[in-house]
Amino acid sequence: MNNTDQPSQRPLRIGILHYSCPPVVGGVEEILSQHATILHRLGQHISVLVGMGEVFTESFPVRIEPVLGSQNKSITKAHERSNSGDYKPLKRLTNRIYDILTDWAQNLDVVLAHNVLHMPFNLPFTLALRRLTALSGGPVIVSWAHDSPYFEPAPPEYLKEHPWNVLHRTHPAIHYVTISESRKHRFQELYADVLWKVIPNGIDPAGFFYLDEKSRRLAEELDLFGRDLVVVQPSRITPRKNLELSIHIIRG
Repeated sequence: MNNTDQPSQRPLRIGILHYSCPPVVGGVEEILSQHATILHRLGQHISVLVGMGEVFTESFPVRIEPVLGSQNKSITKAHERSNSGDYKPLKRLTNRIYDILTDWAQNLDVVLAHNVLHMPFNLPFTLALRRLTALSGGPVIVSWAHDSPYFEPAPPEYLKEHPWNVLHRTHPAIHYVTISESRKHRFQELYADVLWKVIPNGIDPAGFFYLDEKSRRLAEELDLFGRDLVVVQPSRITPRKNLELSIHIIRG
């Protein structure tokens, strides 16, 4: 991050990381898409980097690097070799991914990494991202944690051993976020040495309800998205529609 160009003076440059993006189907993939779209609409500069999927928008950069995927053959082979005591492929891929990350993140202020630092789907990706925290002038790293293999009653034994146990360690330079109070409680049991913040998964209501531009403007003028309850009665205002009964029920 360029210290002469403070984020308070301009839009934030936000990078978002995951193993995949739409049209790959998944909960985190949908959240990634929603986060990127909404932050872009709010005027921030967004860049997405994933291993699988497609360029799902022309509004901001979406970069696909297959080696970041959870099903990349070179990654799965490196995992197998490391479990046999051969760490050379793991180190080689970690260096390769680190080069990709440093190239992508050189002008970013913050990186939101969905699950990469907690799930065992691409260990070189995890290791390279942790290394990125040492980059001088680099972005702030936020680990956006949805899940953990250590939540299982009996996690696989290999996850307790080197190098996989890095998934069970926090990093002092990384900020940790999870999606609910219940998840926060579980993550704090695993990682008690950091402060966990809760930011619930959100949706883009305008997109979710397929609102056209006129409806979107009306919703913003009435602050509908900021209200606890919105009741819609699609009818004309005439005596026979008995709107009074609807109002009476809502007040009750």
